[in-house]
Amino acid sequence: MAKWLGIKKRCAALSDVARFFNPKKNVMLIKILDKLLHKDHLIGRYYVKAPAEQRKKLLRLRARFHKRDLLARREEAARIADEAFIEIPDDLGFKVLSDCSFPEIPDMLDQALEVVRTRDLEKIRKNKKAQLMTGLLKPHELSLDSPFIRFLLRKEVVAAVSNYLGCIPVVAKVDLWYSRYSSEEAENSQLFHCDYESGRQLKVFIFAKEVELEDGPFTVISAKRSDDLRRALRYRYGDKIPDSLVDPVVPRKEQVVVTGPRATVLFGDTSRCFHYGSRVRDPKRWRLAVLYQFLRPQSFLMSLDYKRTAPFSFLAHKEMPLYQRMLLGASF
Repeated sequence: MAKWLGIKKRCAALSDVARFFNPKKNVMLIKILDKLLHKDHLIGRYYVKAPAEQRKKLLRLRARFHKRDLLARREEAARIADEAFIEIPDDLGFKVLSDCSFPEIPDMLDQALEVVRTRDLEKIRKNKKAQLMTGLLKPHELSLDSPFIRFLLRKEVVAAVSNYLGCIPVVAKVDLWYSRYSSEEAENSQLFHCDYESGRQLKVFIFAKEVELEDGPFTVISAKRSDDLRRALRYRYGDKIPDSLVDPVVPRKEQVVVTGPRATVLFGDTSRCFHYGSRVRDPKRWRLAVLYQFLRPQSFLMSLDYKRTAPFSFLAHKEMPLYQRMLLGASF
């Protein structure tokens, strides 16, 4: 009880700080707050990897630090809303397209496959999972001429993502994810889970090659049924759930297995929707996808001074449309 009261007092104090927050004048304060709110420290440890309702309290607090910024992002999202090329249903939390024909996609996928063919993936990867390699595409290797970035900055893509998230988000990742066979029992992201980074986010996966059942496809439960599952399991974000606990609540027929040809595109809210992937069944099989991650500024993964740390802000310039500068995390 005493611990809870202490955390509650700290949050009340932070709420007062948020009213006068100016990232340009409070660099040291930002570093301290980012550490306090991190998922492994003090306030963050209590709120981030926690039940959904508990997490909402910290998300609301974090949003106060970005009040003006979020208002501007909502206004810009409303301005371009009609340009969206798809709608992501809110009750589903995901959308699959098998006929996305943007001209950047073929070049993008060819370049992705070239990385797999020509580079030492074990050497360049950033993570340590046996079944999944990430961090294969480095931000500093990308330019405005890259098909990865040209697709990202399309108004119709930004509008679709923003309509779902309620504001122009910040792109947190542009990457390649390579899934392969592992002889170990299913673990971490191979088990059902919801991503902790926010209350609502979007990841976009574009298949670099055809994905069949043997390739460990992405499997997802709708946002509405995921709410039911969270309540039934009293789910805490960060937990990984075996099929034996999921199936009695959400039967297999309601679990969507996303297979499809090369260039299939999946928009998925991996914070609202339970999901898993990379259960590759055959040592000779593998799966490769281009990955984009879109987050709102108040997300747990973002610094309170996200414009200073946004990984793709270096691509922005003043002649860009406002929605593109916002998406890249640049000042506006």
